[in-house]
Amino acid sequence: MNKKIKINEQLILEIGSEINFIEDNILFDQNLFNSELQTTQIKKNSLEVRLKLLDKNIQTSQQIDKIRKELSKFENNLFEFSSTTVEVIDSQIKEKNEEINRIQEIIIKVSEDIEKNRIELNDIESNYSILRKLFSKYNINNVRLLNEYLRKESAELRIREEKIENTISQATKINDLTRIKEHIASYEIKVELYKDNKKYFLDKMQIMNNKVEDINFHFGDQASDFLNSSHSPIRKYYQYLNPNPAEFAELYFEIKDNNELEIKVKNESNNVVANYILSSGQLNVLAVSVFIATNTSQTFSFFDFIAIDDPIQNMDDVNRFSITDVLSQLKQQLIISTHDSDYLNLFIKKNESRLNDIAVFHLDTENNSYKNIVDYSNFVEG
Repeated sequence: MNKKIKINEQLILEIGSEINFIEDNILFDQNLFNSELQTTQIKKNSLEVRLKLLDKNIQTSQQIDKIRKELSKFENNLFEFSSTTVEVIDSQIKEKNEEINRIQEIIIKVSEDIEKNRIELNDIESNYSILRKLFSKYNINNVRLLNEYLRKESAELRIREEKIENTISQATKINDLTRIKEHIASYEIKVELYKDNKKYFLDKMQIMNNKVEDINFHFGDQASDFLNSSHSPIRKYYQYLNPNPAEFAELYFEIKDNNELEIKVKNESNNVVANYILSSGQLNVLAVSVFIATNTSQTFSFFDFIAIDDPIQNMDDVNRFSITDVLSQLKQQLIISTHDSDYLNLFIKKNESRLNDIAVFHLDTENNSYKNIVDYSNFVEG
């Protein structure tokens, strides 16, 4: 637009120059001049119109430039506002939020205080209501007089409570004494019953002792003679199982005054108590002999079996064979426990003919289990 303005200004200058030239020319022709003047006037008018329009455009252009400058300034201000003012506003917003939070905390605290005051007010109203009821009940309208009256009533109530507690305590003691007396009476009845039972059993014991003494008096010598005879089962088993038959082969049984049976061993000069002279192996043989003879001869027990725990302890190989023969010939059911697997195999070997009647169980104490370990696959029943 500035370029157009310059062109128009140049055109105006040229027209002005032509006018001046025509006016100064000597050969000026008035008619021609008038004709030219009209034409020029038309052009001038046209140029003036164009000039006005141009001025208007120039003003418009200037306004536009001014607006552009203001817009540029506004943009600069806007940029500065967006880069700096936002931070300030954020900071102010943060401060306002903090202030709002403080105000909210104050509001909460005030609300709590109001609630506490409301509760206290309710308590006061409740206490006041109670106080009015007390005034009405006791026909008193003075707090001091009411306190004195209530203290007096409280003291009287404490006295009554003490009396009641003493009464309850005495009643409890009476009940305890009654229960103790009942227990004592029950125990006295039991003691009398125990005394009666004791007397009954003492009488029975005395009768049994008298019977034993009578039996010993009449049969003591006969029992001793039977045990010392050559047909005595104890002597028979002992002589068969004795690991050293050439030594201490003769046994002697003596019934003492206290009805105890004492086993002695005969030697060349006298009889010696077996415990003092026999070895551990011989004592074991003697114990097994007494045990087997007693169990094979008894007739008072309902159970017809013999149970022996480790019968071969302290025995040599010869005695093991002997005890196996003796045990194999017993008619009763036999139960043996042993940890010696060699002796177990020996017993099974010597009783192969009746293996079907034998069960051998291995006990596993760690797993709390047992199983039969006898192999019956090769057994042929005869």
